[in-house]
Amino acid sequence: MDAPRGVTSYSTPLVVETGGTAEIVLNSSAGVSGHDFATGGRLFIRSDNALFAIGR
Repeated sequence: MDAPRGVTSYSTPLVVETGGTAEIVLNSSAGVSGHDFATGGRLFIRSDNALFAIGR
């Protein structure tokens, strides 16, 4: 899945299985989103206006 321009993520995607369905949960500079494992379609997004620092 391609992210919009300016969205960055340096975290490992998390695969979660609930009710027999697999989802991929991603953390990025745009927020946290869940995607259908089979299709890549977005299931949810939780975005905040707060930016977070990435440690060095």
